[in-house]
Amino acid sequence: MKSVLKALDILEAFSDEEYTLGVTDLSRRLGINKATVHNLLTTLKSRGYIEENPETRRYNLGVKALELSRVVRANIEIRDQAIPLLRELAKYSSEAIYLAILYDRHSVYIHAIEASGRPISHSAIGERVPLHCTAVGKAKMAFLPETEIDEVARVVGLARFTPNTIVDLAQLKVELERTRERGYAIDNEEHEVAIRCIAAPIFSETGDVVAACSVSGPSGRMTDERFRELAPEVRRIADAISRRLGHSEGPGMGR
Repeated sequence: MKSVLKALDILEAFSDEEYTLGVTDLSRRLGINKATVHNLLTTLKSRGYIEENPETRRYNLGVKALELSRVVRANIEIRDQAIPLLRELAKYSSEAIYLAILYDRHSVYIHAIEASGRPISHSAIGERVPLHCTAVGKAKMAFLPETEIDEVARVVGLARFTPNTIVDLAQLKVELERTRERGYAIDNEEHEVAIRCIAAPIFSETGDVVAACSVSGPSGRMTDERFRELAPEVRRIADAISRRLGHSEGPGMGR
């Protein structure tokens, strides 16, 4: 943990005013010996977070750090555009509402509203969950190219969380086809026992699926009949968020 914190300290040492730093600069500023600084820089460089100028032996932030900053900016835009509409969905459903982005072959929650209508501030925000067994995950996964679906299964795997989790890739693809046809995904106690969810995909200006919004609640309330009642509103909210992000065509048609 200490080495992780030190690596973060190194990344945070760079600024607009001091965009290049040497080992000695970082050692003095952070109070870390030069050998440790050099080892951490080597690790960060191997992952693309730091770049080294071989002539000056000074370092600057790498492409990977810039990629993360773009992801953060994009996520802030999605969240800001979505929040007013998610409040509508919370009022309509009286259930918990989630907004999740697609990141690194997972879903990551970036906003949530309790069934009471209050924002959820606990650890759900920022949590990474699998694509194959969550409604927000399957809503996004259904609109990925088949090669990317195969990649998720190969790299991340299709782990079983409950007796209802779909762990067979062929069966999952059938479920994803159903999701594409109806425009929304269902989590039938596949990630957590006694919890069912319904979610719809959100698309960017380019037509790529970037997020999904969901309604989640206890299985006793989230019946099949309730899903049929919620589906049009969940889709309407997701489509409205997509339009706010610049998407103007039907789901997946802008690809």
